[in-house]
Amino acid sequence: MGKNKNKKFKSKKPQPTGLSSVKDAEEEAAELTPPPSFLQTQISSLLDKILSSEEEDRACGCSSLAILVFNVDAIPLLLKNDIVKCVGPLLIDKSLAVREGAAGALRNLSVSGGYEVCDKMIEDDVLTSLVVLLKQCLEDVQTISNKKNKKDDALIGIMVQGMHLLWNLCESSSVAVNIFNKENLLPTLMQCLCNRELYGTELTIPTAQCLHIVTENNMPASQQLTTTDMLSLLESTLMSPGITYQNTLLKTLIAGTIFNIKNNLPAGSQSQTMQAIVKILSDTLDLNSIEIVHTVIMNLGSANGVSCSESQGEETAHAAMAANDEDADIKESKTEDSINDVKCLLTAQQVALEITSNVCVSDDEEDEEWEDMNATSSSSSSSDDQTEHVMDNDNIAIVSPLCLSAEIHSALIAQNIPKKVLEKTSPGDRSTLQTIASHPKGQLLMKGLQTIQNRALTCLQNMISVMDTQALGGGEALSKLWTMLLPLAFDKTGPTSNEYVEAFTSAMRSLLQKMAANNQLPEDLCDSHLIRLCELSHTSTCGNVRANVVGMLGSIGNLLSQQPDTEVLLTVIGNHLLDVASKDAVLWVIAEALDAVFDTFGDGKSADTVAVQISLVNKLKQMVPSLKTKIRQSKPLLGDRLPTILNARTNLMRFIKYKESQALVEAADVVMAV
Repeated sequence: MGKNKNKKFKSKKPQPTGLSSVKDAEEEAAELTPPPSFLQTQISSLLDKILSSEEEDRACGCSSLAILVFNVDAIPLLLKNDIVKCVGPLLIDKSLAVREGAAGALRNLSVSGGYEVCDKMIEDDVLTSLVVLLKQCLEDVQTISNKKNKKDDALIGIMVQGMHLLWNLCESSSVAVNIFNKENLLPTLMQCLCNRELYGTELTIPTAQCLHIVTENNMPASQQLTTTDMLSLLESTLMSPGITYQNTLLKTLIAGTIFNIKNNLPAGSQSQTMQAIVKILSDTLDLNSIEIVHTVIMNLGSANGVSCSESQGEETAHAAMAANDEDADIKESKTEDSINDVKCLLTAQQVALEITSNVCVSDDEEDEEWEDMNATSSSSSSSDDQTEHVMDNDNIAIVSPLCLSAEIHSALIAQNIPKKVLEKTSPGDRSTLQTIASHPKGQLLMKGLQTIQNRALTCLQNMISVMDTQALGGGEALSKLWTMLLPLAFDKTGPTSNEYVEAFTSAMRSLLQKMAANNQLPEDLCDSHLIRLCELSHTSTCGNVRANVVGMLGSIGNLLSQQPDTEVLLTVIGNHLLDVASKDAVLWVIAEALDAVFDTFGDGKSADTVAVQISLVNKLKQMVPSLKTKIRQSKPLLGDRLPTILNARTNLMRFIKYKESQALVEAADVVMAV
């Protein structure tokens, strides 16, 4: 028998240089490097398929990628591996299946990744291949007979994915819009839009959505669309017959597109065009989306099974099972169709409310605000030592002047738009919403209903700001609106997202500003209402919500300052405003809080009494050094907010001097009286 030779372990020979050899260093690095994670291995395998020379592998890789991009942890790794540069060229692959898979994967990536990923996709030149894809598919479809066949369906499917991708990129980046203009893609979109019979709503709706996005603040596209031929195509689509929810969405999107280009329309037709747009918006908002969704959910049910008894023969049982499966497939298809129809309605109403909100904003309102702000800032830059009574209530502009033209104003009233928008702000019957939310298919629809409420509240804010009180129904209507909006602040079982809270606090702020302008105090206002508003501010991480709350308190405080026996309420307001002004981390929110202090304690016997009780002036004086330091340190980062913040700082110094001089006058009066 042989003998086993013991293994000898050799010690490493010392290197003459005293350093490790390259081989030893590589071995040590390999030992220290952690093994690749499952996700990294999965991405590596997926990239191998995408870069494969086999058509089936490329198609399979794109399909897998379309699912993987919804994993948040995967997106950074995918971008690190230049996934866009790998998949982008597949948009013009010779295989239709690969093209559609690549377009679908990139579309999903643009949705799940958000604005930053869309910017990265544009940086990686995805639009070059996408433009070629859309133009090439359009040419291929037009050269084929109008009779539907498999190649038609495949090409249209590719175009649908590509159009969604283009829409997402243009919505996220102005660079994409500039490339859109440079590549002259507008005629391509118009061809897809006007051939509904050939392409179907599956393509025309995302085309209209893309068109609506790219025409916003896009002068080249506006000028191109206002030519006689293109404008007639838009108008024919706007007036197209049909009562389906898809058609409702399509017409609403076209109405939004025409509104985007209204300034380039002939002056003589602008009034008539606006009336047509408002009529479309009115028709869309007429539909009761909550009841429609509830009806659809109630009509949905599980597929009815077919029982097979033991006495049935084997062939009969198999036939019954096959029929059952077929019925289930048909019912599932009908279910998906009904759900997709309702989604179109929800999207249509969201878009309609966004357009209505934009209708209520003047084109030059922003410029006017900046002119006024700059004028105020420049005039006050060297007047810190002045002691003029800048807090006189007669000089405070509580709301901006009306900025709606008479034509738009009358069109909104004629179509009863304010009432329809107000109806959409209602959360709906709780039991109805619970029924919808309890169904698996209803949970996604609930998000759509919530978005409608958010958009309606934002729209209501704009309408209140620009429409006169009588058009809104008078002072009584404002009081009713307050009693309707106030419970939203107390409903702790409702939505808690920043978007929702910001929306209803914005509407409440606008309403209170309107009421303050009319010297109308909210009915039955008590300290519990104010405390709840303060709680919203304290618990919110959203700067806009905190700014809305201090704005509301400023409007209420301005009204209470002139009323007797309001010291308790003014104390709650004053303490909260001082707390925000001294502790908030966001400078422009601090500026809003200071403005609210000036509105509340500028004048009035009750306000003066409370100001002394809470040591208002002393606390404000203590804030001045830290405020100046914060502004100086953050000045390069403040951007558009800087004029507002500088104006608040200047007014703070004036306010302190004004209140100190006022106290001296009052003290002198007391001495004289003695």
